[in-house]
Amino acid sequence: MSPGDPKLIDWNGFKVNPSNVPLERAGGYRFTNLISLKAYNGISINVAHRCAGHPSGAKKFENAVAKYGKESFICEPVFYLIDTDISKDDRQLLLELETDHIALTNSVSNGYNIKAADGGVGPYGPEHGLACVEGWAKLSPEQRRSGPTRFWDRRGRKPKASKLTPEQRSEKARQDIAKLTPKQRSDRMTRAWANLTPEQRSERGRKRNDKLTPEEHSKRCKAGWAKLTPEQRSEVARKANATRKARRVNPEDTSS
Repeated sequence: MSPGDPKLIDWNGFKVNPSNVPLERAGGYRFTNLISLKAYNGISINVAHRCAGHPSGAKKFENAVAKYGKESFICEPVFYLIDTDISKDDRQLLLELETDHIALTNSVSNGYNIKAADGGVGPYGPEHGLACVEGWAKLSPEQRRSGPTRFWDRRGRKPKASKLTPEQRSEKARQDIAKLTPKQRSDRMTRAWANLTPEQRSERGRKRNDKLTPEEHSKRCKAGWAKLTPEQRSEVARKANATRKARRVNPEDTSS
């Protein structure tokens, strides 16, 4: 691949595969220089947040980004942990897997990692890293988005989420969000919104509006209108007039 490859999309200045956008889950990731093919491997309990913050905290990688530019690097999540509640053992497992992947890509002597990680040689060796890469490549885009849920962790446990009902999952998500600071909530919503397609954004907005009473909807519209600049208001009015004219031309078209 090259920086101008049409299959890649921009994500926080870097390139990503649209079917493998970093998620807010614990796991491992890799940045690859599309020009030199040198790599940087990393781990995090929140892959999306950590990748978005790069190259800060990695001096060798930071120098490479300064030289080539973010747009010359592709960001690729390589694996995710199944457990959502990260334990001490899970953190150690991440370190061990990072070591495997650094060895697999030789990214210390021929890449941007400065050392072979902090976990020592992983329990499965470099062969496990290769198996992870090959297994991930075989997953469909839908399977990648939901994570490699067909794999169990090394203790043989199934994903905890599989035991929860949709209502329990929603409640757990609300509890997790309640623990965040206002800034953390805002950052999380901004990242999630940026990953949605225009169609998904419209559908999400429609579902949210369907739950409002007429009075609540009117109040929200007025509040949103008050926040717009004169230029933004003019643009909204222009689009509304164009929609009304289109409907007069084709009365059967009720789309907005």
